[in-house]
Amino acid sequence: MEKRKSVILIGTLPPPLDGQSVAFKVLIDYYKTNTINCKIINISSRKIRNKSNSSSQVFRYYDYMFVLLKLFYSLIAGYRLLYLQIAQSKRGFVRDKWIIKIGSFFNCKIIAHLHGGNYNGFYNSLDLSTQEEVKICLRTIDAMIILSENLRGMFDFEPTLKDKLYVVSNGAGQKNVMPERKDSITKGINILYLSNLVETKGYLEVLEAVHILVHQYKLPVKACFCGRFYVDNDRSQFNTVEEAKLHFFNKIAEYQLKDIVAYKGVVEGVEKQQLLNDAHFFVLPTRYINEGQPISIIEAMRSGCVVVASNYRAIPEMIQHNYNGYLLKNADHQEIADIINYDYHHPEEYDQISINAFNTYNEKYTEMIHCKNILQLIDLVVKK
Repeated sequence: MEKRKSVILIGTLPPPLDGQSVAFKVLIDYYKTNTINCKIINISSRKIRNKSNSSSQVFRYYDYMFVLLKLFYSLIAGYRLLYLQIAQSKRGFVRDKWIIKIGSFFNCKIIAHLHGGNYNGFYNSLDLSTQEEVKICLRTIDAMIILSENLRGMFDFEPTLKDKLYVVSNGAGQKNVMPERKDSITKGINILYLSNLVETKGYLEVLEAVHILVHQYKLPVKACFCGRFYVDNDRSQFNTVEEAKLHFFNKIAEYQLKDIVAYKGVVEGVEKQQLLNDAHFFVLPTRYINEGQPISIIEAMRSGCVVVASNYRAIPEMIQHNYNGYLLKNADHQEIADIINYDYHHPEEYDQISINAFNTYNEKYTEMIHCKNILQLIDLVVKK
C-alpha cells in the first residue's frame, strides 16, 4: 500500500456549516471518489451545542477522548501519515496538542492545515508557558498548509516553521462553463450576503448600503442575507443571538426595506446555487478576527458574481480591484453603495468584471485544483 493511501484525515465536518467544515468535506469526497484509502476522524463538536456551560464541558471532554481513541487505534492499525485541521483557539489547541503528541510518538508524518488567518493573534493571547507549548507542537509537524502568501507572517514567532509553510488555496465546486448571463443590472440589482451573520463580517454595513442605494440613489435593488446569526466575542454590540436578530429586523422595518430585504437563514444545495446564480453582487466587508480565505467568495466567483469585499487577510490574493471584483478601502456602507451605484450606471464594465471573476475561478479555485495541490504536498512530505 502506498504511504499516501494510508492517511488519517482529522477535521470538522458539517454541521455546523462553515468554510472549514466545507473544505474538509471536499477533501474527503475527493479521496473517496479516487478510491484512496483513508481514515476519517470528525472533530466537530456539534453535540455540545445548545448545552449549558457545565454540560458542554463534559461533552467536549468526551468528544476529545473519543477523537484520541480513534486516532490511537488507527495508528495501531498501521497508519503513519496524519493530516490535521488545526484550530486557532485555546480549547482547540488542547485537542491539537494531544493529537500531535500521539502522532509524533508513533513516528507519523504530520501535516497541519490552518483555515483561518489569526494564529498569531491566538498565540499572543496566551501566557508564556502555553506559548512555549505551541512552539513545541509546531516544531514537531512536517508541514503547515496556509491559505495565502499574505498569511505567512502569522508564524513569525516560530522561525523554524518558515521552511515548512506551504500555500494551498481553498477550492469549491467543479470547473464550470460560464453560467447563463444574469439579467442586466439596469433591470434590477440583486445583492447577496452569504456568510454567518457575525457583526465583524459586516452584514450590518451591507444593510446600511442597501438603505443608501434604495432611498438616496433610488436604484431598483433586492438584497438577500443568508447564514446563521452568531455573536462574536471580538467586537460586538450584542450580548445574545436573539438581540442581534431583533436589531437586524428592526433596522429593516425602520429603513422601510421589508419588500427589499429577505433573510433566508442557512441555505444549501440547489437553493444556495440559485441565489448565487441570480445575484449580481456578492458583498462581504469582513473584519472578522478569524477570517482566512472565504470559500463563499470562491462560490460567488463560480457563478459570475461581482465580489465586493474587504482588503483583508487572503482576500487581496483572490480579488484584483477593478478586474475580477472590488476591494474595499474602508469596508463601510457608503463605499459599498458607491461601487454598486457606479456599476449600475456602467453595465458593460460590470459584465466584464463578472466574466473575469468566473475565469479566475476556473483557473485557480476549483475543488480539483485544491485537492490535487494537497495530495502533491502529501507526496512531497512522504518523500522527505
